[in-house]
Amino acid sequence: MAQIDRTTDLIGNAGFKNPCRVATTAALAQLSGLLTVDGVVLETGDRVLVKDQASGADNGIYVVDTGTWSRSRDCDGSYDLVQGALTFINDGATNGGKFFKMTTADPEIGTSSLVWTVGLFSDLSTATFTQAGAGAVSITAQEKMRQEVSVLDFGAVGDGTTHPLSTVYGTLAAAQAVYSFATALTQEIDYCAAVAAIATGKRVIFNAGYTFLVDGKLVLANAKQEMAIRGVVKLKDATNQPVFEVTANRVKIRFEGGEIDGNKANQTTVTDSLGSGIWIENGVDRCEIWDPYIHDTKRSCIAGYGNNDDCTVIGGELADPGLMGVYPSQASNRPNKRWLMSGIYIHGFAQDGIGTVAIQHGVISGNRIVYDSAGIAISCVALEALCNYTTVHGNTFEGNATTVQYGGTGVQVNDSHNVTVSGNTCKQLSMALNVPHEDANTYSISFIGNTCDDCGYGGYAIGFITAAAAFDLKSSIIGNTVRACPYAGILLHGASHCIVTGNIVDGVNLQNSASKRHIFGIAFSNIAAWNTVTDNMIMEGTGGNLKIGIHAAAWPDGGGGATNTIKDNRILGADYDIICCETSQTQTLFSKVTRTLEATVVAQPITGHWEKGQSFRNEQPSIGNPIEWVCDATGTFGADTGVAAIDAAARVITFANAADVAKFHSGMKIRIAGAGVAGADLDTYISGLDGTSLSGWVKDAASTTVAAAAVSLVPPTFCSLTLS
Repeated sequence: MAQIDRTTDLIGNAGFKNPCRVATTAALAQLSGLLTVDGVVLETGDRVLVKDQASGADNGIYVVDTGTWSRSRDCDGSYDLVQGALTFINDGATNGGKFFKMTTADPEIGTSSLVWTVGLFSDLSTATFTQAGAGAVSITAQEKMRQEVSVLDFGAVGDGTTHPLSTVYGTLAAAQAVYSFATALTQEIDYCAAVAAIATGKRVIFNAGYTFLVDGKLVLANAKQEMAIRGVVKLKDATNQPVFEVTANRVKIRFEGGEIDGNKANQTTVTDSLGSGIWIENGVDRCEIWDPYIHDTKRSCIAGYGNNDDCTVIGGELADPGLMGVYPSQASNRPNKRWLMSGIYIHGFAQDGIGTVAIQHGVISGNRIVYDSAGIAISCVALEALCNYTTVHGNTFEGNATTVQYGGTGVQVNDSHNVTVSGNTCKQLSMALNVPHEDANTYSISFIGNTCDDCGYGGYAIGFITAAAAFDLKSSIIGNTVRACPYAGILLHGASHCIVTGNIVDGVNLQNSASKRHIFGIAFSNIAAWNTVTDNMIMEGTGGNLKIGIHAAAWPDGGGGATNTIKDNRILGADYDIICCETSQTQTLFSKVTRTLEATVVAQPITGHWEKGQSFRNEQPSIGNPIEWVCDATGTFGADTGVAAIDAAARVITFANAADVAKFHSGMKIRIAGAGVAGADLDTYISGLDGTSLSGWVKDAASTTVAAAAVSLVPPTFCSLTLS
């Protein structure tokens, strides 16, 4: 049926003209008859915008007739058109839905060349946009607006509640007409909208102020695609999938005030690939994650399967994951390379803050990682295997004062080499820096310039620990500061060929002053050999109980140190500065042990414990007086005596009471009356005293079992050099 024009009461020179049914797309051979224009078969009375005639004077608005067309009543007089007049086109394949504007100045119908162009309020596919600035080119407004998409553009609801497809579509076929990938009417509209938006390959916005409930993983399979997380993306109950799965290179996920909620309380998955906030698939490189806020994931907040190179996690917060904050793993022994993890606040994790496997040439810097749970936390940073050439620098690692004695390590390094851990701050942790066991791939570990405050409840603040005796670790502990350590400041257990220099151990102050085990500044055990310990400062803290500055005698497990160099260390406030002795497992005494006293002395020592080879320099020598005394037989000055039983077969010594055992420490040289050959006295070393038991053991076997032998200290002997 033809349109009926309202021509009465029209003002001819009005800026808005009555709408036309169609507009021409090319010049018409004739302006008569019922033509087909822009795909529309015209009817009598239809209004047509003619805009493409060879003679512009023939352009204008016409009314269709079976004969010759006539100009419309509102566009046929001298005053009916003005520059800027608009008309809307209702139908047509090309021009339907568009406004056209008359651009000719001072137009005269029938005389002027009338030029009609797409108007201001037209289809954005033809409206132009030009950016400000030199060199800017014009594009359509539609192109500009489609440079990025929103999940709301694809039908997302975003109110945080369930909206399955069945609430909008009656059949699966109807849903698939919109979302071709849909497989069931139970799928969430928010999820389908997000999948559709991601499929465009453009930058996708999860809008601020909305909570999008997804019941499947959002797969990022377009290289170089970018996500902008401004709202909340929440995993629906029992989805048991990662929120995002990255399967293409160079994907960027930017959190612009938004978050991922893993909803871990309502998930049951137990694998990283199904329980992470962001899962990076095997072989995906250069994934960038900026300012993430990811929380309450069933497994890790961010995890990778392996073979992922040049990935970046910068800034943001990772909170309360069921496993780790960041967990790059490995696949088929193919290491990841050059990961950067920086500026992240990680807390509430159940295992590790950053738990890496096979991250080579990685950098972990400037993060704050807080072990604030009572879970099974292993480390703030765990370099678990093949993390070669990795640097951990400038981080802050914090424990919880109420759970500090139950776990938590600042940095733990396993099965890796050429690792540098420097400039970090560790506070209130069971152990601050730790190499917990040996492996053929474990060597060249450097702990440099770290600060460890109130750490060491697990036995030591900084440790190189190897199960194998005299393991060739070839590592260094340099320039670190250990404060308020309750047990040992630095421990080398079996580790050999290491350097410990320039460290400060300030305040070894175990609260249980009755215990004498582990209360050391620096300690060796398990035959830690060929190490160099120089220029360290060891001090007892306020109210402290530092027993031994440097302890290289046998621990209760036996085996102290052998063939080490201990030189030019400053020890203040210790009951015994340095204890080194032969034990059942070591037979080489320490060499090159020197001790410089600050006080001016003019006589050989008469107090303390002295090892063979230690020297005591006279700082004001004079003619005829010694310039140095050198210990030529290890011993301990003092009148401490006790009574003990000696088991000749087991070499076990058992003191009569706690008062007697409290007078002795592991590493002392003692004399046992009547325990030698033919009833002579036996001079030997004692070890294995732990402060809680009356028993220890002696290096040399007694000739006979003695039920109640007198035990006393063996004093050292000195020789001197005299200035003549």
